[in-house]
Amino acid sequence: MVFFLFLFASGEAFIHGPCFINPAQVDHVPTRLFYKKEVIRNSKEQTVPATNIVGRCAVLSYKEYCTSRFTEIPENDVFVCESKCDDADKVIKKFNKPLKVRDAPVEFPWCFDAFG
Repeated sequence: MVFFLFLFASGEAFIHGPCFINPAQVDHVPTRLFYKKEVIRNSKEQTVPATNIVGRCAVLSYKEYCTSRFTEIPENDVFVCESKCDDADKVIKKFNKPLKVRDAPVEFPWCFDAFG
């Protein structure tokens, strides 16, 4: 997820946004179950060069993951996120409000496939 795109006069581009991690990268109760394609939003945000971008993916809320998906993104690059992890206390918590997709092009209905 990209919050900001910086472009400097030198031509260098940087992106800024949150980090998403796999459940295996976080300490959790061994009996806790995760979805196959689940990622967890970390409280840390990063700024990285745009040259580090290797492709596109979609991180959706559970409701969006079950009902609609971007058609231009391959299925193996679509993830579900319904939890967050705070770096300070290393505890996984559910979102109070669903994850928002900021760049969902509402005016282009052809960007989504309906499931169900």
